[in-house]
Amino acid sequence: MRNVSLLHRPSGGPVCPGWWCEVRSPGTSFTCRADRPERVLVWMRIEVRLLLWEFGADERARAYRWLDHGQWEALYRLRAGEPYAFTAAGVVWAARPVLFLTCPAAARPASAGLSAVCGPGGYAHAEDK
Repeated sequence: MRNVSLLHRPSGGPVCPGWWCEVRSPGTSFTCRADRPERVLVWMRIEVRLLLWEFGADERARAYRWLDHGQWEALYRLRAGEPYAFTAAGVVWAARPVLFLTCPAAARPASAGLSAVCGPGGYAHAEDK
């Protein structure tokens, strides 16, 4: 049997491909969904930038290197239908391909450049553990 990526399945039916995104740190996790790899990357870059000031010097430098160069590997992997994760200072930003029962873009109206993007006012919710 041929292995078919979730993202390369024929369209139609009640499901559509997308990405499940998570931020995990000790005691807390946030999740959201996105409809395209580019939107995942925008979300991930924003989330990393929001926490940069809390990182130590080494982790901050590593995060800046990722923001400058590592994002391209992330985009390549996400476009190929592979999961991707970036970790800095004990925080993990991760995205993996999934099939949603409803499309992210149809689930929420577009707003201020954040249509279907994980983030403030989007799909994000917190789970305290």
